[in-house]
Amino acid sequence: DSAYFYILPADELSQKRYFTYNDLGSTMSHSTIRLNTSNNVWENYRKLEYVRDANDIITVFTYFIADPNTLEWVADYRYDYTIDANGNRIQSVQSDWNSTTASFDDNLNWEYNFDTDNILIDRYISIWNANINDWGNFQYSTYTYDSDGKPLEEILQIWLLNTYNNNSKRVYEYDLDQNLISITYHNWDAVFLIWVNNLKVDFIYVNDILVAEYTYSWLELPSGFDWANDKLTQFSYDGNGNKTEDRYS
Repeated sequence: DSAYFYILPADELSQKRYFTYNDLGSTMSHSTIRLNTSNNVWENYRKLEYVRDANDIITVFTYFIADPNTLEWVADYRYDYTIDANGNRIQSVQSDWNSTTASFDDNLNWEYNFDTDNILIDRYISIWNANINDWGNFQYSTYTYDSDGKPLEEILQIWLLNTYNNNSKRVYEYDLDQNLISITYHNWDAVFLIWVNNLKVDFIYVNDILVAEYTYSWLELPSGFDWANDKLTQFSYDGNGNKTEDRYS
């Protein structure tokens, strides 16, 4: 393995970051140390470590912090990933370090299902239930796409009273050039059992180049409920098409 470090810009000179890499040039660890200005000594701060499979895909990601007394690295949490034969991540398990048992305790579990074209169609999130010593239902999301594989709709449901209940929805719209022109966010009204508007973002293009974003909130206005403009973001580009400026208003 190789190890490198770099010093942050002048306004962050109190920190340094170190990296290690495998033979393929992929990151295996990333640690940050910071300067203790009281004694002018560099001390451990935080660290990330990765485990990769034979295909160089990350299968374990562990986050460490410095023990406040010894400044030695102490595990904080980790993610374990399961990868299918197509390279899709089909499960992520997040666990927290238990200093009493010196082991990781399960916390959250994400499970992903893909269709035959390797497109994500749904996702389950469960929480570890220590009372039953097993995973308990938490969230369920479904995804639909158009014939070109572009997302059309995402629906999030929450587990409540032994069933999944609608919670929120995103709807995507495109122009004839397949540019994303709108994302509308909805919340579920559990009283009237309908989706209600919440937030909307419109995207404006010139010659298929994004030049502006309008963000709206669904509010009660004197004329009734309607979209009210919250924010405008404009983008500028140079002659090579590189973005040079973002302007907010």
